[in-house]
Amino acid sequence: PKIAIFFYLINFWLWHFPLFYDLALTYEFVHYLQHFLMFMSAVFLWYSLVAPIKKKFTYFQRLLWLGLLTIANSALSALIIFNTQAKYNYVKINQGLLLDAITDQKIGGLIMWIVGNMMFLMTLVIILFVFFKNEQKQ
Repeated sequence: PKIAIFFYLINFWLWHFPLFYDLALTYEFVHYLQHFLMFMSAVFLWYSLVAPIKKKFTYFQRLLWLGLLTIANSALSALIIFNTQAKYNYVKINQGLLLDAITDQKIGGLIMWIVGNMMFLMTLVIILFVFFKNEQKQ
């Protein structure tokens, strides 16, 4: 699980650096690589977090990691939202949208923050319910 979480976080943050983001916009192969790595890191992460309980990875550890993932997602989202300059190659992104670069960036950051944290927090609540249900059986 630690490797999966590390791989996910590095991948998630790396692709949001303007250099790598712009490379993905410029080169089709890099774009496909970006999506492939995001997908694989997410599959690896979620399997680690929600797979049947193993003695090496307790409910508490899962909750702790979900909390840390929520903080990491919030931090990156906040950096994108509260930045006063456009960080991404907006000319390649804006195809018919009537938004300026900063507004587009803020909307993207808000979507990341709300939807990303919603997934982590919903999983956290489900794991808590499973934990309490298993504790009542014992």
